Amino acid sequence: MGATINEERLEVIENMVDFTERVGMINFAEEVAPLGFNLSSVTATFREKHLDLLLAFCNKNPKYHIVTMISPFVYRNKFVPNGFPWFIADGDANPNLLRHPFFNSSLELYREDSQQKLAAKIAEIDRGINGKVIF
Repeated sequence: MGATINEERLEVIENMVDFTERVGMINFAEEVAPLGFNLSSVTATFREKHLDLLLAFCNKNPKYHIVTMISPFVYRNKFVPNGFPWFIADGDANPNLLRHPFFNSSLELYREDSQQKLAAKIAEIDRGINGKVIF
């Protein structure tokens, strides 16, 4: 039995600084003020009340795109309607970039290797028990 969990080919970046620099995420309100945004916070986070303005701006200015926080510490390099908050960016607009701090590819490879070794040992034990006649 098989299943497809996610058909997207995501590129995961663990480090927030690397992600921010690559996508060109603008993090401070003083940096978005020259673009015509008057945000009430120090950070350049766009809330739902600013969303229409942000979407219109990005549609008129293709140099900019939207980054969405889809869960705590996890960012997607595209507009996700049910995410919050949203940020504006002017770098790499690849929508398959994901910032996820808890994804560790080397740990996943180690875990996969360990599971394969364990499965092989269980099969070996099973063959040994089932292959012998026990009186």
